[in-house]
Amino acid sequence: MRDFEIFYQFLPYFMVVLFSALLFLVFYNRKVIAEVFRSVEKKTWIKVLLLITFGALLRFSLIPHEQIVTADGENVVELGMSVNQYGKLIQCNYTSDKNCLSADFPTYPPAYPVVLSGVFNFFEKSERTAFSLSSVIGALMILLSFLLAYLWTKKENVALLGAFVFGLISPILKFSGSVSLELFLVFFFLLTLIFFEIFIEKKNKAMFLLFLFALLCTTYIRPEGVFLIGIFFISALFRISIKELFKKIGKRFVITSLGLFFFLLIPSVIFANIGRGVYPDWNPSLTKTAGHFLDHYLYNLRFLFDYSINPLFFSISSFLGIYLVFLKEKKKFLFFFIPLLAYFTFYSSYESGIISGPFIRYFLVLYVFFFFFFVRAIDYFFGIFRKKKVRMIGETMILLLFLGSFVLTNNYILKENDGEVEPVKEMLLQAKERIPSDAYVVSLGTEARVVINRNTISANIFICDGINKNFDGKKAFLFKTESLESSPSLEKIKERYELNPVEVITYRGKEQGVYELVRKI
Repeated sequence: MRDFEIFYQFLPYFMVVLFSALLFLVFYNRKVIAEVFRSVEKKTWIKVLLLITFGALLRFSLIPHEQIVTADGENVVELGMSVNQYGKLIQCNYTSDKNCLSADFPTYPPAYPVVLSGVFNFFEKSERTAFSLSSVIGALMILLSFLLAYLWTKKENVALLGAFVFGLISPILKFSGSVSLELFLVFFFLLTLIFFEIFIEKKNKAMFLLFLFALLCTTYIRPEGVFLIGIFFISALFRISIKELFKKIGKRFVITSLGLFFFLLIPSVIFANIGRGVYPDWNPSLTKTAGHFLDHYLYNLRFLFDYSINPLFFSISSFLGIYLVFLKEKKKFLFFFIPLLAYFTFYSSYESGIISGPFIRYFLVLYVFFFFFFVRAIDYFFGIFRKKKVRMIGETMILLLFLGSFVLTNNYILKENDGEVEPVKEMLLQAKERIPSDAYVVSLGTEARVVINRNTISANIFICDGINKNFDGKKAFLFKTESLESSPSLEKIKERYELNPVEVITYRGKEQGVYELVRKI
């Protein structure tokens, strides 16, 4: 870890620079962006605002706010806290007010933890704040999907229905109540596509830079971001050739901009390479990869038509859209279908690349590609209903068909996580006022830090004699979960400390919860 300490300290500041550059470019291009959407009527913007409000209400009042993938979500929140408190992208397992005393390799890129860190400057440093941020991001996707659908069709009614549907895609809606890098990836990829479409329409230098910086930020959200840009650049050639690009904005400018882009991509490549060195399963053999694909791809295809999770009308319409775009718009078909196919193949080739349970999160970005084909299908349907009365009937039927298929996914959306830690984490919240702010919580994970913002120390570090001496005169509490029961660390802690119950429940036949540790004489 020490070999890369400077690198992990550099990453958050690097991301702040990237995000700042992106915001500056958005401001610089504000007139161009506004011009593209100037023809949208005021009443349509009011409808979009209502859709966003509706989407936010759903996410804050109906969707369970909990970790769907407990360890991953908590680790991302903990990274955000470390960036906020220590200015480093580190997975801290022995915290203090001034510095992290022991840390592990961070498995997640810096983009989202840096955003979380910024939010923690204004709101409570806790998991609940992170849940709320996910809901806000999910609601704002409705706006982005409207803008994107409008750029594709230049039809407000199509874009409105598209935004409404995208806001209710069940897996995206579900993960809007959790902490998920994949949700943020979808958000930023939508943003990147918007800037790309505006650039294709306007073909000016500043928009080209804006698109590149948005794409660059996208690569720092998930480890496979570098793969995404490679496929995206290849497919983008079907929309605009190198020759045309040189002609419209200048050969020197294009080469310089791309040079800067790839230079700024270096930290992402370094991060991925460090990960492959520390975690061999990040880079499986070709034989294993092929085997995973053969095991997964049929199941993953069937998932798209699983009516209990996916709104079936969306899936069917998307596949109809694939056919329609293939017939009429070959270049756009290749632009969207090649990344879709590449992503599907890429994910299906990994051990966890099966679209079920928590692994659904890896495929959320695929919905962006399917969304394009869905919008094309809706545009086709609306084209059939030309007369006003017929159009109203047709639009109502489409809306009812989608809502009917969406209702079938309710059990998936509303079902609460049955994970091991979630029920016991309530004990932390109930015990919060009885755990002093300067006390330490001993556990296997970082739950106490992300749930109640207390200093934490991992159980295996706590039992070391050198560390124990540092606890003379300090209060320590144990957060005991089912996982800790099977750890040899617990028995060693019991040898040295009395466990006085603070907030305890019996869960799965075992006593779990929060205990005050009192040193035995």
